[in-house]
Amino acid sequence: MPRGKPKPYRTVLSTDLAAEVLSIPLSEEAGQGSDERAQPRTIGERLERALDELEQTVELANEALGDNKMVGIVASTLAKSLKKRGRASICVEANGKVVLRVDYGEEAEGKPKQEPPTAHVQKGKWHSDLPKLGELRALAEELGVDISDLGRQRKAIHERLCEAEVDAQRPRPVVGVTQLRAEHAHGQEGT
Repeated sequence: MPRGKPKPYRTVLSTDLAAEVLSIPLSEEAGQGSDERAQPRTIGERLERALDELEQTVELANEALGDNKMVGIVASTLAKSLKKRGRASICVEANGKVVLRVDYGEEAEGKPKQEPPTAHVQKGKWHSDLPKLGELRALAEELGVDISDLGRQRKAIHERLCEAEVDAQRPRPVVGVTQLRAEHAHGQEGT
């Protein structure tokens, strides 16, 4: 007999199923905003944009905290009260938590100053460092590569485009007029 409420079960979906779920179109009300950029049409596009904006915001916040002398004094005082030696700083994480960070080693001794802490946003399995689908389609059109059979599979499209670029960079044998004349002359000598 279970005690208390059972915890909800969570598991990560397969990449194919997750890609299908994230390609579901957003309702028109969900895409409304004052942003001048093109509005995201799918759940995945909206999440990707939100993660990018979060990463930029955290980076800006950490730069502002790093430039503020009062924050530096507070960080040093906190580190001393915790009996931590090193270069202390206060930074914001992507989950919204404000943390004290103490760096040790070369950074603490004043040698090369480390860049302000940046957001380490763990992106879902659906996120990729591949170019956006629109960019891939434009490149395919530019290279004259047919990707119509691949649908929205960015990885497969990217691989096909890479193969096409490698093929395009291979040197082609140049057949010149002198080479044609030489071949023609060899053909006539045998007759």
